[in-house]
Amino acid sequence: MKYLTLAILSFFNFLSCDTTTMTFEIMNHPEVLYNSSINPRNLTLNDIKIGDSVTVFDKSKINIRVLNYESQEDKKAKEIDFSLTKDIHVSYDEGYYYVLNYGRVQSLLLSGTALNAYKNISKEDIERVFGKADKITTTDDWDSGELTSTSYLYFDRNMEIYYRDDIRKGIWSISIGNLPRKDLLLIEDEKEKLEITSLDLSNSNLAEVPEIIKDFKDLKVLKLSKNAISKLPNWIGSLKHLETLEIELNNLEGLPEDIGKLSKLETIWFSNNHIKELPDSFCDLKSLTTLSIENNELTHLPKNIGNLSNLEFLFATNNSLYDIPESIGNMKNLYHLFLEKNRLKDLPTAIQHCKKLHKLRLTKNYILEENKAKIDSLTSCSPWFDLNPVKAIKFKNLKDTIIAVDGIYYYVK
Repeated sequence: MKYLTLAILSFFNFLSCDTTTMTFEIMNHPEVLYNSSINPRNLTLNDIKIGDSVTVFDKSKINIRVLNYESQEDKKAKEIDFSLTKDIHVSYDEGYYYVLNYGRVQSLLLSGTALNAYKNISKEDIERVFGKADKITTTDDWDSGELTSTSYLYFDRNMEIYYRDDIRKGIWSISIGNLPRKDLLLIEDEKEKLEITSLDLSNSNLAEVPEIIKDFKDLKVLKLSKNAISKLPNWIGSLKHLETLEIELNNLEGLPEDIGKLSKLETIWFSNNHIKELPDSFCDLKSLTTLSIENNELTHLPKNIGNLSNLEFLFATNNSLYDIPESIGNMKNLYHLFLEKNRLKDLPTAIQHCKKLHKLRLTKNYILEENKAKIDSLTSCSPWFDLNPVKAIKFKNLKDTIIAVDGIYYYVK
């Protein structure tokens, strides 16, 4: 409580300062992050601002972590041309990072010891100290379903506070400028000069996909998660080199037919939307290895979904799937199949041909007792069942009656 009181007092003292003499140096004055009126581009970290050219860095004095070159030694990494590379993390001091993208500082990142000034702020007091968040998102553990982390997003301040809810409770990181690099979409002349292969516009408060993206012909990675996008444009199919497409936590209700033209697409993350149906052209994505369509409103999968013969991971938890197409037997490389929280009563016999299947999850479905042994015998792994929900319900004085449980009708003899 003592530390919280000090933090709040620092906050109000800071607000009362004369803004003409105010310093925006985060390292010396961590309380600047409490002020909601500060433009994130005025903040500095070791006198370095968002938008600064990479020429401000002295490679001989900094630590470098290049996400696309993790296997390289630091000495070799320091020879990389900052102006042509994305996702480079550099730091002078432990815990203080700069994220560089294509020649400029994209964001400032605090973690580790850089968070000492904030470590005593509890989750309950985050919004009291930093101000009311524009959006709060949570992440659950895939296996247990327990809350693992919470993100507090401040759009005007371009700030994200990432809080760990698991055994590592506490503020885990604070980033400024990562929501996203919007200037990339505004500078027409740069667009022609840069061979942009990766674009992250997550947490951007976008209602639609910016049309300028279709001009980035070399794009391989496109991230649009945590926005308010309700539809994908047809021109998405013109991004011929696209390998990764992430559009989680949006308002998508469907997908355009032209998505099937993305012949090089390997990874799709569409979880937490409102997708009701996948177009038939979706089955043309022959290079796809990972597909996440969890937490949507799908009642069925395309009949020819088995055409995705290179698929290794299929995550379809928490939809309303009534059945799985027989063509799934053509997925010879399928390794993980997650189908929890659907309306399945059975699986097709063809699943026996998925010889590489390692994990099959079927909890919280309506798998009939007589089908459980059959499914178990068809797969080399042990399916993760649970009790059929209807079996756990006591029916008193019911005979020759049709009842409904979670939208499924049963006949009670």
